[in-house]
Amino acid sequence: MMSQYTIAALVGTVIDRYGPGVCSLISALSFSSGFGGFAFEVYRNPDALPESATALFYRFTFFFLLVGLGTVFGYFSALFAASKSFPNYSGVASGTSMAFFGLSPLCFSVIASAFFTDSAGALNVTRYMSSIALLTAIVYTLGFINMRAVPRSSDTVIHVESDDHEGHHEEERPLLPPKRAVDPTVPELLQKTDFWMIALVCVLILGVCEMIISNIGTIVVSLPPPPRESTSGTVLPNSATASQVNLISIANTISRISVGPLADFISPVAAYLPTGAQVFPRKHIISRFAFLAASATLLVFTFTWMVYGVRSQGDVWVLSVGTGLSYSAVFTIFLGGLAIDTFIRKQYGGHFQYLTIQGLAVAWLTMVASLFTDLLPSIRAARSIKRYLMIMAMPLAVVVSSIYWTLLLFFPALIIQKDLSGPSGAVPSSSPDAAPEFRLPLSIDLALHAAPALSVILDFFVFERKYNKKEVEVGAPAAISLYALGYTLWVEHCARENDGIFPYPFLTENTLPIRIGIYVGTAGLATVSFKLFNSLHS
Repeated sequence: MMSQYTIAALVGTVIDRYGPGVCSLISALSFSSGFGGFAFEVYRNPDALPESATALFYRFTFFFLLVGLGTVFGYFSALFAASKSFPNYSGVASGTSMAFFGLSPLCFSVIASAFFTDSAGALNVTRYMSSIALLTAIVYTLGFINMRAVPRSSDTVIHVESDDHEGHHEEERPLLPPKRAVDPTVPELLQKTDFWMIALVCVLILGVCEMIISNIGTIVVSLPPPPRESTSGTVLPNSATASQVNLISIANTISRISVGPLADFISPVAAYLPTGAQVFPRKHIISRFAFLAASATLLVFTFTWMVYGVRSQGDVWVLSVGTGLSYSAVFTIFLGGLAIDTFIRKQYGGHFQYLTIQGLAVAWLTMVASLFTDLLPSIRAARSIKRYLMIMAMPLAVVVSSIYWTLLLFFPALIIQKDLSGPSGAVPSSSPDAAPEFRLPLSIDLALHAAPALSVILDFFVFERKYNKKEVEVGAPAAISLYALGYTLWVEHCARENDGIFPYPFLTENTLPIRIGIYVGTAGLATVSFKLFNSLHS
């Protein structure tokens, strides 16, 4: 399951650039390789010997990884094609796609029981996995053939017949320019309460539901069977677990089918006219956040039942149904068109155009690894991961803070982004019609551009040991150089897609040779800062 989320951004990039068909082809290859590998290993090792069990475990883990990759590539390609093909009914389109996804565990369970299970209840794993490998390869290959990238609205060219009275254009134009919608910048987005509510929902609802779905079997077998089954002696833990999986699948499907159309009807997504006016295709009755609140409330009642009402395996059905309904409702609402989704779709590259946001992400991952190191000191891998992340987190945070505050204090026009989406972006800055600047409140500014560097540096000096000579002379420069190259290619690509506008004005206003010098100089500054702080470490 972890492999489904670590590459979500990569999958989104592939969809944006190459379309859902390519993702469907990747999914076909991943599924057929993963399920085919399972079938081959089980056929070759029907009774694995203890000495080969470790190697077999690692191969099975790799096959699980392939299946996870196939899931996210196939899932995203279907959602993208559905929502983009029916933009006015994105809730119905995405909800239907997710309904089939949620129903798939039930369907495959029925297929396994009906065609691949003998009279004693034993599953023929080799035949079953081989059939799934063949089926998924065929289905997703057909998806590759039929799915086509939906052109963006900005790619549509409108041909207007020429006017014979060109000399009168100036007299016919309105004196006042039309108002236009201004999308929020990333700093402005971070100031919105809605943004942090969405983040909280992801942590408290989606994360908890994922945990329950992944561990429903463990939850079931940890409880005693119903009294009548325990006395009859026919207790089948696998059967009880399968029943809960089926309930989650059915609840998933019902929620995704019903919530999508309901949200489209009573909470339509806003559209914007060229004048900037916000319009709705239907009357807007209630906010989509009401659906998120309802999902959270349902989970509260579900967990309360688990504390006070559960006595046996038969009582877990409330948890399965509540989790399935809440999880699917939140996913349907998210992918059906919240305001944040509109912003991210319009800004190519989204938040991760900004080195500041990337620095925040790396620093956050470093702190998470540090927390795991403190809570689970026996796991050496956590400490190693933290040290590798620190090699990037510390110089990246230092570079962001040093460059940002230097430019803000002495050359603010080079770092403060302006709204360049309209005609006012081309007039002199002294003009009253010049594009407005987006300035941050001091508290947000410090949180974005000072706190990460201070936190990472403090953690390094207090809790981390000094890096050795090889890590300083080889590891750090190599990691920083690769990261700098990746960011250079990424931000240049984003600028091409965003009409030549970079996330930072000092990049927008310079030519490519100068920008390359900036990238190289920044990488050098990061390397020097890392060596400096490491030398100061006792």
